[in-house]
Amino acid sequence: MSIHQTRSITGQLVLNKYRQRGVFCGGGLGLLVGLLVSGPHFYEWSPMLAASVILGSAAAGAAIGWLFASAVVGFASANPEHGEGPEDIGGRDASNEDASV
Repeated sequence: MSIHQTRSITGQLVLNKYRQRGVFCGGGLGLLVGLLVSGPHFYEWSPMLAASVILGSAAAGAAIGWLFASAVVGFASANPEHGEGPEDIGGRDASNEDASV
């Protein structure tokens, strides 16, 4: 197994781990927001509407958490300080590529 395959597998594992955390945290925050929104309308709304608002906001929060975690991991892995930026692809340093010209 080459180093590029190992980086790819490790990167996917890290991405999946952070996506799971993003879904869990985003869903929890969405659930809390749904409870805060539907709470004052407890006696006015039907139980079905209140449940829809709570579950809908939890689902929206989970989706936002998944997207946020994906973006954060993508930005962090593209940062050259971490050693996995564009200059490391292919095993050559892109900054010195045109130095002889």
